[in-house]
Amino acid sequence: MFVLLCISGGSLFSQDNSASFNSNLYATIIPFKQGDITSITKVSDMSFGSITPSNTFSGMVDIDPVTGDITSSNVILLPGINRRSAEFSIQGKGNARFNINISPSTITLSNNQSTMELSLSNNGVNRLNNTGRASFFLGGTITVNPNQPSGLYTGTITITIINN
Repeated sequence: MFVLLCISGGSLFSQDNSASFNSNLYATIIPFKQGDITSITKVSDMSFGSITPSNTFSGMVDIDPVTGDITSSNVILLPGINRRSAEFSIQGKGNARFNINISPSTITLSNNQSTMELSLSNNGVNRLNNTGRASFFLGGTITVNPNQPSGLYTGTITITIINN
């Protein structure tokens, strides 16, 4: 079993300022027992890019972990920062099976004055290919409140990879 402790953070500015929200995932990998999974490596961070919230409506930005498609409503997505899901490379014994547990599946991001919700999802990978490799993608939907206050929003999740 491997446990990844991840921190997601970024900044969001109100409509009166330039807008920005970038989410990074940082991982610490801790092996608990020897099994068919031998390593997990972060390939890329999750990024929601630059966002301007609505003055009157809740909005959202979604990053699909399977396709990488970006959808949004009631926010303005500004150019400049590439939006993408987080990617992890998993290696081990060929055709090994495993389970992925993300806890919690919804996290509260906070800037110590205000909060936003991030609902996480993954691409459902649960088996290494015959050469012992798989890619695990983590996406999610962030809820942006009307007039969301500016600031650096952070939160913590635990991702557990369990050998089958």
